[in-house]
Parts: sequence; C-alpha cells; structure tokens
Amino acid sequence: FVDDWNADGVQDLLIGASVATVNGGDFSDELSWEWEDTNGIESAGKDPGLYPPQPEPTRESFLALFEGREIPYTDEEIEEQVDRQFHFWYQTVGKRIRENREHWLTMRHQGRLYVMLGSKREINTTSIDESQPETIGELSHVERSPD
Repeated sequence: FVDDWNADGVQDLLIGASVATVNGGDFSDELSWEWEDTNGIESAGKDPGLYPPQPEPTRESFLALFEGREIPYTDEEIEEQVDRQFHFWYQTVGKRIRENREHWLTMRHQGRLYVMLGSKREINTTSIDESQPETIGELSHVERSPD
C-alpha cells in the first residue's frame, strides 16, 4: 500500500505481513525462512501453536478422560485407542521433541506492519537531455512489419 503515512507530503510504502512467532510472540527466523514442507511441519491451519503439545498418550491419560464416568470401552478397545493416539503423537509432537524443535509447537502467526518512509529527491534538470522525449513511466508501441 502506498500512502503518505507520516503526513510529510512524500509517499511511503506500507507492507502488511503475517509472520511466524514462537514462545508467545518471538519472531522465528527458523520458521519464517525455511519451507514447511522441507522440514515436514504438519499444517494445522494458520496457527499450529493453538493446539498445545499433548503429552505422550498412555492408558492412564486415556482413562483420565472418563474420570467419574463409566468407561464405554473394553480393554482391547482402550489399547487400540491408545495405540492410534500414540502413533499420531509419535509422528507429530514426538518428532518435534526428538529433534529438539519443541518450540515449533508454540508457533503462532502474527500480523506485522512494516513502513518504509519515502524521501524527497531533487531532480537535476540540467542533466536531462531535452532533445529526447521523456519516456519515464511510459511504454511505446513499436510496429513490426511481418517478415
């Protein structure tokens, strides 16, 4: 966006960006400048960090979900559930922990505004060759004859 941001009569350049941050708002060079697919980052939408890292799934953590209620699963079904959850956890959260990249799991995107202030430049008209028509900012159409 181009506008006179600071009201000095000179056009300025404003750029809005969504940048990757970790640990509650720290800019992340690592996540901003490396391709997600190169690193195998799971895409959980815009803000993967909104899904807090879960501890490794265990039988105990699964049963804790039903605290004070009847458990609607057999022992076999419980083991299947825990195995399924563990497999997903191992490939996602567990992978980041094993790679010492647990901070990636806190990633959020934050909007940032960058302002590049314009400056006035004096044009030295004595160096312009006035015998040539001014073509700055214009494209001229050139007819070509068929060969």
